Amino acid sequence: MLVSPWVDNRLEHTLFDHTSLLRYLTDKWQLRPLPSRRIAEANSIAIALTRTIPREDVLPRITLTPEQLAVPNLETEEKAAAVLSAHHVALQKLAAFLPRHSGRRRRARSSDDRANRPQIFY
Repeated sequence: MLVSPWVDNRLEHTLFDHTSLLRYLTDKWQLRPLPSRRIAEANSIAIALTRTIPREDVLPRITLTPEQLAVPNLETEEKAAAVLSAHHVALQKLAAFLPRHSGRRRRARSSDDRANRPQIFY
């Protein structure tokens, strides 16, 4: 999804991903190509930037205070990064589970097996 006053209010059918922005920037400013085949093959977002003047039916400009733009405190950031949320714990458990179970061949189970075992989806 591209959100910008420089993009028309329409559906663009071109497939973009985060490398599309990198491709656009290297093309726009004629920079040396980045050493990535993925970026070289990405669709540039330039195809969607067709306006010569910005749209006016958009949200007002978002302005930030100098305090909001201040460099974060590294010590505080490190402490926050060390906190494991329930989501992180679940991802760690999934990562530990997958190598043990992903290569296993499935056998046909009887209805008794299914009734007595917890369901695992993978």
